[in-house]
Amino acid sequence: MKVLTFDIVALIFAIGDWYSIVRKNEKLQYVFKPMVPIILILMLVVSPAANGIPGERKYWIISALIFALLGDVFLMLPFDGFIFGLASFAICHIIIITGTILTNNAGHSQVKFDFFAMFLAAYLIIGAAPLFGIVKGLAKSKLQKLIAPVFIYSFLLTFMAGMLLASQVNGHFLYLAGIGGGLFVVSDMILALNKFARPIRNGDCFVHVTYHLAIGSIATAFVWIPWN
Repeated sequence: MKVLTFDIVALIFAIGDWYSIVRKNEKLQYVFKPMVPIILILMLVVSPAANGIPGERKYWIISALIFALLGDVFLMLPFDGFIFGLASFAICHIIIITGTILTNNAGHSQVKFDFFAMFLAAYLIIGAAPLFGIVKGLAKSKLQKLIAPVFIYSFLLTFMAGMLLASQVNGHFLYLAGIGGGLFVVSDMILALNKFARPIRNGDCFVHVTYHLAIGSIATAFVWIPWN
């Protein structure tokens, strides 16, 4: 019940942020957008780790969400903070990857590395075409200096998503975490295409919706498991 309450509150703030995007109201966005990861961080702090998940993994996720919050702020402020936001979210992904590897086989959790390799390959193949479009857009905009950071970030993003998708607890996949990782990939792909390749109708709103569903799913997965 506690987890559900936090999720509902986070969803309310997320909807407020989506509304602010549609209405192009930056003042509302400054209020609602950062509150979503803050609420999810509070949820993780006050909730015990789900049965079978090592408690320390929860704190890795908390640390990752703190950097996601920083990334939100950099991308939200009225200056070009894209590279700072990119770095913050890259650190967020690195923390999730590191925490998952270091807590592998702790408690009743493990990463199925054969599945991970398959999922990572699938993400890389599916993402190749959009990434090519993004790189082409960067080159056309004379932003070649961003190509290497975007490539590195894209690999970290897909690595993180594949790792979450291949994570198991008590012999079951963490479906919510896997879905969250996939939504993170979708969100960042839309953001980059919308910013560097070609404008997407309601692109900013789609970015925020998929991102909030992503971090909400990932955070919830470590404190609530349906079959427990």
